[in-house]
Amino acid sequence: MQHHRQTDHADGWLRAGADAASLAHVLGHATALAQDLPSARYAINVCEDRHAFVSGFAAALLRGQTTLLPAVRSRAVVDALIDDYGDCYVLSDHLELTSSRARTQVIAPPDSAAPAVPDALTTVPTDAVALIAFTSGSTGTPTPHRKTWGALQASAADNRQHALAGLPAGAAILSTVPAQHMYGFELSVLQPLLAGLGLVAAQPFYPQDLLAALEEHSAPIVLVTTPVHLRAFVRAGLRYPNVSRIVSATAPLDAALAAEAEQLFGAEVHEVFGATETCVIAHRRTVAGPAWALYSSVRLDSGGETPQVQIPSRGIAAQALPDRVQLSADQRHFEVIGRDSDLIKLAGKRASLAALNQHLLAIDGVEDGVIFQRGPGRLSALVAAPGFTPAQLRRVLARHVDTAFLPRQVVFTDSLPRNGVGKLPRAGLLAVFDRLAAEQRQMKHAVDFDQQIAAANIPA
Repeated sequence: MQHHRQTDHADGWLRAGADAASLAHVLGHATALAQDLPSARYAINVCEDRHAFVSGFAAALLRGQTTLLPAVRSRAVVDALIDDYGDCYVLSDHLELTSSRARTQVIAPPDSAAPAVPDALTTVPTDAVALIAFTSGSTGTPTPHRKTWGALQASAADNRQHALAGLPAGAAILSTVPAQHMYGFELSVLQPLLAGLGLVAAQPFYPQDLLAALEEHSAPIVLVTTPVHLRAFVRAGLRYPNVSRIVSATAPLDAALAAEAEQLFGAEVHEVFGATETCVIAHRRTVAGPAWALYSSVRLDSGGETPQVQIPSRGIAAQALPDRVQLSADQRHFEVIGRDSDLIKLAGKRASLAALNQHLLAIDGVEDGVIFQRGPGRLSALVAAPGFTPAQLRRVLARHVDTAFLPRQVVFTDSLPRNGVGKLPRAGLLAVFDRLAAEQRQMKHAVDFDQQIAAANIPA
């Protein structure tokens, strides 16, 4: 029988296989750590353990340093940040060398033995640049965005008031999304740090990982995840305890998948809408319909060619949205029409790549996949679907989409090269597609040649 380990701390910070540490102890650990940090302008935080990440971020903040959040935590990306920003060091919870070009400060996660300093962050100026976040680079070079401490506090309050309203007492965040991603940072770092929610240190990837993490704790859990992870959790057929709400972002969530998840988990599924540039600005319960509800602090002007967001509390006077939207008459709700980069035109017809991919992923037997366009002309697809042939996949897809938008070349793979938040950086996608396409062509030629030799040796 599985026994749930309770925490003695009201704010519910939880760790599997170790003593629980309250927020006050985490801040006490950060206060002590701040004194030992290297003198530098920037700290690159690559910690995987979320408690270690939080204490490292808070320590840098207390030291007056700006945290850099790399979209990818590879040594090459970290070294590139050091080249760009110069006066840096690395915060890591790994013993191995994270960078060859800067000092790495290895930190241990906090525990209940740390001194309690509940008011440690009250001295941080609101105009301090707390972090620089980077876009994922899925469509190009990652772009930096500066966030002040005051803007992050305002964003945390907005999320708690809207997307996370009505949670039961003692609720804790469990996230499949890395803390280095802005969505992951907003929900799994700022909410426990500023908005009274607990935090589970684990970052589950596979369904069994999620089940183990949930069984370890009895607190009501807010699962912060992505459509890719949620689809895998639902299709695994497991029963997941203790989930009180699911929050999804990084890509549109199919309403049918959201309904399956609500039934399986016994919890509402909410989506949040935002970007690295703005942080989260709106939310919706997916099964309730396509309209997004703006946060009360957000103003959206969609009268021009490009929608403009204004959020005075976050220091945003005017910020363009990448999506085209239709604003409601009450000015507080909107629907997403799409992105110009997402719309394709073939044979005189138009379609949305996002819609095509939702149809692909809804096919029974398709574990994962993406339809994409390399340039002018027909589409291609990289798909994980054991048992399918390209012709079979096209036939099923043709039931839902116009034949003009069926992928001309379908390449199969065991898994797609998604990053930690389920996105597919274009360079990685093309590299894997081209390599597998070449291998499959060589295999087909070898099979054809063998069949020709066999036929030539068969007596008439």
